[in-house]
Amino acid sequence: MVKGRTVGNLFISTTPTVEELKRSVERLQVVIDEAPIGIVNIDLRGKITYVNKRFEEVSGYSREEMLGKNGLKLGMFSSETVKLLGKRMKDRLMGRPPLLLEMQFKCKDGHWIWVALEGKLRREQGIPVGFQIISADITERKRMEREIQEKNGQLIRSERLAAIGQLAGGVGHELRNPLSAIKNAVYYIKGKVASSEVGRREPRVMEFLGIVEDEINASNKIITDLLGFSRVGKPSVSPARIEKIIEDALSHAPIPENIELTKKLDAGLPEINVDPDQIKEVVVNIITNAVEAMPEGGRLLIATREKDKFLEVEVSDTGCGIPQESMDKIFDPLFTTKAKGIGLGLPVCKAIIDRHEGGIAVESKVGEGTTFNIKLPLGRNVGGN
Repeated sequence: MVKGRTVGNLFISTTPTVEELKRSVERLQVVIDEAPIGIVNIDLRGKITYVNKRFEEVSGYSREEMLGKNGLKLGMFSSETVKLLGKRMKDRLMGRPPLLLEMQFKCKDGHWIWVALEGKLRREQGIPVGFQIISADITERKRMEREIQEKNGQLIRSERLAAIGQLAGGVGHELRNPLSAIKNAVYYIKGKVASSEVGRREPRVMEFLGIVEDEINASNKIITDLLGFSRVGKPSVSPARIEKIIEDALSHAPIPENIELTKKLDAGLPEINVDPDQIKEVVVNIITNAVEAMPEGGRLLIATREKDKFLEVEVSDTGCGIPQESMDKIFDPLFTTKAKGIGLGLPVCKAIIDRHEGGIAVESKVGEGTTFNIKLPLGRNVGGN
């Protein structure tokens, strides 16, 4: 019996014909195929049985390259992601609710993108036959999130730098005066004890006075870093030769006998407009760090070159290296891996190089050594002077 309804004298059938059903299915197929999200169907063995046009566009693979292939073995995901997807599929078979996953996806041309995935269990007559995976390209969203995080990090760092700078100047001056008095007193006592009976009978007295003197010097170094950090300002630039700056730095940072120093300074390098004292401070700090990283000795290389409109200074050591987890923090104020020190040396270096419109980068491997690369612009009037 044909179902329908009468409108006036006109009978309208409500039972779709085979042709109408076919056209509806075709229209639905077009909608799915043209959907703005990627759709992939896989069977319970992981073989791809359907992909829509959007997934082809995003992945770079054609349908012919994907149909019948194991979706988890095409190299689209990392091994960790494959394990996670496999676990999620098992969870769906056990009736657990789907979870939206965000992960990296490797396109056919080799570049990675971020995708959001959701897997739904497909059934036929109540029996599980596979999964439908819906994916969306969220690479741009991830990029924006990363930029926001970086800008927030820069803002926090700037606020932290300002607060530390204000504190450093006041505290540094307040501590330097009593330390100077203590140092003078220790110097006087050492002179008296050295020529007295106590000095001859109790040699450890002189040893302990030496320890006190060393600790005073270490404290003075911290104060110098604090004051230097608070005073880092606009460079007072003038034409200078990098060779002269490096030689001055080496005179302030003597190299121990157990460290082999190699200098590879390119001849004929042009003068650069820099603040010589500030750049010398940077080189001294990095050389000092390199020496401290090689207490048992090693090799220190200082090299200069001209490259891409920059003058580069490379300082490389064969010391203990910097742990990978610390690499992103070494230029943060108050971060240090040393037993002594407060972690202001490298932040001061970075602040100085930034004000010279240059760059400073570091590469390191634990147990093999560290290389700092300083880039200073050529042909620029740094700081507007």
